Order: sequence, then structure tokens, then C-alpha cells
Amino acid sequence: MRKARSRLSHQQKPEKKPQRTSLKKSKKTQSAFDLKNYFAHLPTLMTGLFFSFITFLILRHVEPNSIKNLISPNTYLPFLLSLFFALSFTSSFILLNTRRGFLLSGAIILYFFLKLQQVIITPLNLFSILAITTTLELIFTLLDRAQKTKTN
Repeated sequence: MRKARSRLSHQQKPEKKPQRTSLKKSKKTQSAFDLKNYFAHLPTLMTGLFFSFITFLILRHVEPNSIKNLISPNTYLPFLLSLFFALSFTSSFILLNTRRGFLLSGAIILYFFLKLQQVIITPLNLFSILAITTTLELIFTLLDRAQKTKTN
């Protein structure tokens, strides 16, 4: 007959109990809203606030006729450029997406430009601006996905 092996000579590893993940932690990791992303993009917000301050100064202290024909005739270009940069940086921070921020601010600036040129804005015009912006976003998103699948 054979001798039984001693259990004392072998060290047994203690069984690890599976840790329970609370519901709060699993929801937090799946959440799209993460404050770390916003803290990482704070310089974008600061730049947007800087251009918002410049836009405020233009509105407050500059006579509209003095900037109306500054670079090109009848465009109010300094005002529109400062407003564009203020909107684009601020909306890029809010959306956490630079491309969408630029598209949104471009659509808003196009609307303001048409109003300054005294074009009658109809719901059809607003719909066409919205459709162009949405189509551009869709095209850029599809191209981005296609490029990511090629690299993977």
C-alpha cells in the first residue's frame, strides 16, 4: 500500500472570493459623462471665454459702422470672427468634440451673416442650414469610422 501524501507540506492558496461590484461603479464606468474629460479640456474653455470677452468688448465699445467695412465690404468681419472663435471653442468644450463644435458654430455664424446681410430668413433657409450641417457631420463620422476600421 501507498502512503498518503501529507497535506501539511503543500501550501494551499486561499480561495479568492469574487469581489462584488456595486451598481454605482458599473454605471460610472459606462457613463459617457466623465468629469476627467472636461478637466482635460479646460484650456479650450478658457480660450472660448477669452474670445467671448473680446466679442463682448466689440459689442460694448466699438461703433458698428467702424467695423462694418473693415476688411471686406459690409461683412462685420471682426465681430463675426471673434464670435465664431468664441462659439467654436465653447461648444467644443461642451460637446467634447472639436469637429462638432466647429460645425455648430459655423452654422450659427452663417445664420448671423445672413441676418447681417439682410437676407430674409425663412424656415426653409433654417432647414437647409441644419441639413447641410447634419450632412457634413454624418459624412465626417462615416469617414472617421471607415478610417478606424482600416487601421484595426
